[in-house]
Amino acid sequence: MPDQITKNGPLLVDVCSVATPDKTYFVPQEFPGKTVHSFGAAYYYTADKNNGCQYWICDITLNHLSNTHFHQPRTGPDVPPKTGHVQITYGAYDWPSSADFGGILPVMKYDCGAYKLQVRLYKKLWGDTGFKYVDRGTWEGLWQGNQCKENQIEGTLPRSVGFYDPPVGIDVYRFAVIVIQRGSAQEAKVSIYSTQE
Repeated sequence: MPDQITKNGPLLVDVCSVATPDKTYFVPQEFPGKTVHSFGAAYYYTADKNNGCQYWICDITLNHLSNTHFHQPRTGPDVPPKTGHVQITYGAYDWPSSADFGGILPVMKYDCGAYKLQVRLYKKLWGDTGFKYVDRGTWEGLWQGNQCKENQIEGTLPRSVGFYDPPVGIDVYRFAVIVIQRGSAQEAKVSIYSTQE
């Protein structure tokens, strides 16, 4: 059964928990890192074709070998255990008024005030039948010291989250991301980093 949310009254189905992902990325064993992006903002304007979810959805899949190439299984007291750990961030991709290609924040005060990022995180662990809501975050642009910074105004989701590969099976982490500038959706991304703990 999909997650349900309460919003000013009756219980509603969380449409992003049952939507079809726009992108699925499986973290391989030899993993240098990867940025996955939306190639535009069509996700926002075609929500009626995806259960009404206006977010760009990226599912990150991990199995017991994900990101373990540089780690060895523990075979003695001096051999560190493999970790299979990845760190994931999310946000804008190639913001229109950023300084360089691939920039994530505006460089002009006017555009900074129009920046908004919303992210919802879900998980489907081995054995689960559907996605479960984990947390959310909303950030707005805040002009400080002659530069644009993100100011979190809702939720407790941090700007970066980490996960370990599961001991068995497959775990899937769903990131639903929407980036807005003055009411218009912008290109979104999820970046996955290899960590060698």
